Amino acid sequence: MLSCHSWLKKKILIIGPYPPPIGGLSIHIKRFCEFLFSIGETDFALVDDSKNNSIKDINNMDIIIGKRKLLILLQLLFMSRNRVIHYHSHSWIMRYILVKICKLRKIKICFTFHSFRDEIDRFNYFKKKIVKCVLEKGDHFIAVNLLIKEKLIKYGCSREKVSVIPAFIKPINNEKFKIKKEIMDFINSKDKILTANASGMRFYEGEDLYGIDMCIELLGRLKVKRREKIGFIFLLPQVEDSDYFIKLKKRIEELKIKKDFLFITDKVEMYPILKQSSIFLRPTNSDGDAISVREAISLEITCIASDVAVRPEGVINFKTRDLDDLEKITNKILNNYDYYKEKAKNNECPNYAEEGYKVYSKL
Repeated sequence: MLSCHSWLKKKILIIGPYPPPIGGLSIHIKRFCEFLFSIGETDFALVDDSKNNSIKDINNMDIIIGKRKLLILLQLLFMSRNRVIHYHSHSWIMRYILVKICKLRKIKICFTFHSFRDEIDRFNYFKKKIVKCVLEKGDHFIAVNLLIKEKLIKYGCSREKVSVIPAFIKPINNEKFKIKKEIMDFINSKDKILTANASGMRFYEGEDLYGIDMCIELLGRLKVKRREKIGFIFLLPQVEDSDYFIKLKKRIEELKIKKDFLFITDKVEMYPILKQSSIFLRPTNSDGDAISVREAISLEITCIASDVAVRPEGVINFKTRDLDDLEKITNKILNNYDYYKEKAKNNECPNYAEEGYKVYSKL
């Protein structure tokens, strides 16, 4: 835990969310920190800028809860002796301020873009200037896929400054999480388990970003048309929109699938549940390089995902927001389950932690 201002003296300072909450970004940071420890790199600290200020389960790591951002920025401005600052979160204002601080303190600044949904052309004059400054003055940028890289370059980033490094990092071997009894009872009561997840409830261009509504409708159709008992587990660690959640649960009741659709709203790791799954779904209408998709591939689970983004090899795509196409592909896999299960064993998913770490030595 934090001792005095030791975090300001560490060679590497990572800024971003740390679980809880559990989401693709926070899990990436958690596993990256664990990777650093595993290779003997201890000269780093973390500023947790998540909104959850609960006690974090961290061993031997300098961490500060970034609730008082102004104080943290002032400390960085006047006291920082860090060599590299690595920012993972999504705020353009924070990116801009960090660029200015790092230039004054002669610190190298690296940004990871886990997604890039911003429509920069719609920004006002001043925000466009902020974006331009960040992209021109930042020392290095990590894009989790090629589309994000091209978008960074389009808006002013030098091609030489951008690395494409997917965000997936395999869990270390000593990570062990037990699945709660009620969840295992649900799994054991079904012939097949479909799984999906979301970091929270989000909307993009007026539609459910993570496709929770599509998952519910899909299970409703499968229940009517198929004989086997199919269960659906949706991991949703944050329910920010209670009205929409009530609407979703009402729809579950209307389709008479209440006993077959399980929301997990506890803040739990996904991969132990994913291991028990028959199929993983990623029905998003906008996406980066989804860690959960690569997690499924690494666990040899058949994965269906929307075609809104370039997906890793082995993923089966369906047309974005097209429920008929999603149903068609899901049925095809269920009808030929053994074939697709065997095929999933041939998929490979590299561990990208080492590649991410090497960026620091280049700065």
